[in-house]
Amino acid sequence: AVREFEEQITGFRQANPQRIEVKELNTTVYYWHLLAWNNYRKYVFLTEFHLNNGDVITEGVKEGALEKMILSVPSRMDLKENDERLKMWELLQNSDITTIEKNPFYLSALASGDKLMQKQIKLYYNIETKRDTEWLSKQLGIKILPRLNEKHDRYYTVSIQNIDMYLLDNSGYTIYHRPYFAMRGSTHSAWSLNPHTKCGVDAAKEDEKVIDFSDFLELFKDDRNIL
Repeated sequence: AVREFEEQITGFRQANPQRIEVKELNTTVYYWHLLAWNNYRKYVFLTEFHLNNGDVITEGVKEGALEKMILSVPSRMDLKENDERLKMWELLQNSDITTIEKNPFYLSALASGDKLMQKQIKLYYNIETKRDTEWLSKQLGIKILPRLNEKHDRYYTVSIQNIDMYLLDNSGYTIYHRPYFAMRGSTHSAWSLNPHTKCGVDAAKEDEKVIDFSDFLELFKDDRNIL
């Protein structure tokens, strides 16, 4: 098993993957894209952790979406306030338009000319533009909903009867689960969706006006609504 693991690591390195250095967290990530028709967001990646004594801990080669690769960079329970490591960890969790150019994943994508990863990173952090969305949709051959402007920074109550969950996932929506013990006055037969923040909840208040998912999609047909 050890030999097989070492051969897997060696074979991965010999394929000349892209490299991302997260120096503040003593971590290096190597990756390439896995562009299968149904796995367009997936990456094959390898994460190394560099210890203070010079040793290197290497995780096995993994597959996953960009989120999984970013989350492979460890959080440290001993990070202190104003610690540069803590700042970097927080940056990886919540980059925005003002901090994205300090994000090591985005910097690596810029340096290597990896346009696909650049656009996917912006989609992941919800800072994509209409042009980014159109480029990704054309490049990957899938439909991606753009972000709507601040006028639509509100939750729409949408019936789950024909919600396209794959479309929401492809478009970068984060859907939070409301557990049954917190469901008083709410229902799971409708979802709350915000097309500006691309966030949602798999529940809604029982007395809210419910619209069909097709009506929700109508919001995206007016270019004046799109960022």
